[in-house]
Amino acid sequence: MDQPSKTRSTILFLLRKTLCGIPFFLVYIYYEYSRAVIESYDKTVTYQFLISFEEKIFHKPLTIIFLSHRNIIADYTSIVMYSLHPAYLVLYALVLLLLSSDGREYARFTLEFTLASAIGVTVFYLIPVAPPWIAIPGVTRLPNPLVMAVSAILHRQYYDPNPYAALPSLHVGLTVVFVASIYRLTESRRALYLGAIFSGLMAFSVLYTGNHYLIDVISGYLVGLFSVWSIGRLYEKYGDRLNKVSDKCSGSTGRVSVKVDKPVLKVTTML
Repeated sequence: MDQPSKTRSTILFLLRKTLCGIPFFLVYIYYEYSRAVIESYDKTVTYQFLISFEEKIFHKPLTIIFLSHRNIIADYTSIVMYSLHPAYLVLYALVLLLLSSDGREYARFTLEFTLASAIGVTVFYLIPVAPPWIAIPGVTRLPNPLVMAVSAILHRQYYDPNPYAALPSLHVGLTVVFVASIYRLTESRRALYLGAIFSGLMAFSVLYTGNHYLIDVISGYLVGLFSVWSIGRLYEKYGDRLNKVSDKCSGSTGRVSVKVDKPVLKVTTML
């Protein structure tokens, strides 16, 4: 292939991938924007029933229990895990989009991400919840390095667009979407176990840092599981049509190849 043909092929590849990437990033931007808009609505903020639930089980709010048993390992583990969201999801979407030769898993991941985000935003509006670091006296949440980095880059303090978006915890719910996608690609139990550990650490981190209650975490898992299950049912019924659309996003840089071996996707590395 001569140089002009290579250049034209590269431009077409980048254009196709850019167009295919628009839906995921529009959903992400809409999610962040919606959180900020929701805070401006005049809604009653609640939190007492979430605290009461924890008190019935543990006799104290979990945040207070963690506050009295803090140690440096748990501190740094929680800070790192909490600050990974949502960067790891955006990075993973880019990997699927640019390095996968098949666009089907990227499309399915985007649909699951969209559904989970839509459910989260809806509940944020219907049931605004003050997180432990706001509702419980004496509790302060641990710092978020990602927020601190953004503030430093922008030369101004970056604030949470809606601190009352606690129920459900999408930090936790979207780990289910992420792990499900990894498992579909690899069909590896080891990947599934590692994903479960990752999800568990995320759940621990949102509780430990004072950002969520136990009910937030439970509901987050339910949202993630429901999103994966619902899109799975959608693919069972309309899989052929959906795959025809997502196949338009196929093609990669050549580093990773995703082979279709119905009904699962397998990943092989090109050396």
